[in-house]
Amino acid sequence: MKESKKDSRVISEIGRTIAGGYADHQDVRKSTMNRIRSLVRHISEGIPFDQPEEKKEERTFDSKYRDGNLLKLIEMMFAQGKITKEESDYLSKALELAKKALSLEQSHKGPMRIFILAEPVWKEFLSHVPGIGGVLASNLIAKFANCERYDRVSSLWRHCGLHLICPECVEETEDKILPVPANVNGKCPKCGKQGVAPRRKKGRRNDYDGRLKTFAWNIADCLIKKKSPVYYEIYLKEKERQLNRRFSRGQLQRNYGKPYKKSDTTLKLLHAHNRARRKMVKIFLQHYWVASRELAGLSVIGPYVKDKLEHEDIVTWRDVLKANKKRQVA
Repeated sequence: MKESKKDSRVISEIGRTIAGGYADHQDVRKSTMNRIRSLVRHISEGIPFDQPEEKKEERTFDSKYRDGNLLKLIEMMFAQGKITKEESDYLSKALELAKKALSLEQSHKGPMRIFILAEPVWKEFLSHVPGIGGVLASNLIAKFANCERYDRVSSLWRHCGLHLICPECVEETEDKILPVPANVNGKCPKCGKQGVAPRRKKGRRNDYDGRLKTFAWNIADCLIKKKSPVYYEIYLKEKERQLNRRFSRGQLQRNYGKPYKKSDTTLKLLHAHNRARRKMVKIFLQHYWVASRELAGLSVIGPYVKDKLEHEDIVTWRDVLKANKKRQVA
């Protein structure tokens, strides 16, 4: 008996629920492990419990505090007399609970596989992209589906915090203050200043979903780690371009503050890396937007740089498929 559209929709909705459950369990497991890691670090290094942690960008965790080493560290602290037997057993119990959370998290993978196998965008596109495995694909489809909510890819980018905003201008309403988004040329439509990537500021609401921004960076990291054809080349080319750019004296300090000095005229390596990573994941999401909508029979508007600026060197999701097929043959 042929599966009806209604049945297909039910499977998709169940799949999204399971994928969401995986993410929920993962968040619980990560937050629990981080709390245990912080506790072990405080005890091991003699840091008072009431001493605030360093800022994220300044904090450094030795590799000895990774998940697999925590049980040995607990045993070592007991042997050194830093904790009692009762405290050691209690810490070990907390670690055991975190591991059970991991087991529950992993149990979602089989049902998530069933979910993505029924989705055309997995069969036709995502399954052929190194770096995009079943879990990542499940979350992509669960969060964005066929991009029905996004008439333009720029709307998807903005939801993920990958757009540009004016570093100064804001839009005020009765209940919120939001930054002014940059126009298609990357400039503020009000003051003409070059747009910057959005960052959290006290007293100002974000105009994007922070969880989706984190998710987008996770995608980027996976594509880079796997050196995914086309995307990795985009990343390397853009990073090199950013490193070779020259800025006027004091411009970088005015725009970004630390770690730049007034004398700096070139981007720091990490800043260039982040800019290149951002461009790469924007192109990947553009490909996902086009592929998912095309395969679902929805209308697709071409990129602004192609339709309006008449650029010809546009990489499509089908180009990615061709590159990966050549790689498989080789």
